[in-house]
Amino acid sequence: MSIVKKFSIRTKGYSDIIDITNNVQDIISKYAKSDTGIVNIFCPGSTGGITTIEYEPGLVKDIKRYL
Repeated sequence: MSIVKKFSIRTKGYSDIIDITNNVQDIISKYAKSDTGIVNIFCPGSTGGITTIEYEPGLVKDIKRYL
């Protein structure tokens, strides 16, 4: 069984980093019928990216500086 849900995020531009954990968790808790499975997150376009990090202020600052 497949569930497809969407949400939109507005960014501030260059190197903006946004924590989407709550968005994803909300969708899972509303629509998932099981406590196991796979979540696929897709970001259309050529300038966006998705990664997993410990969303901590120092790390976010370092990544922005690196990018």
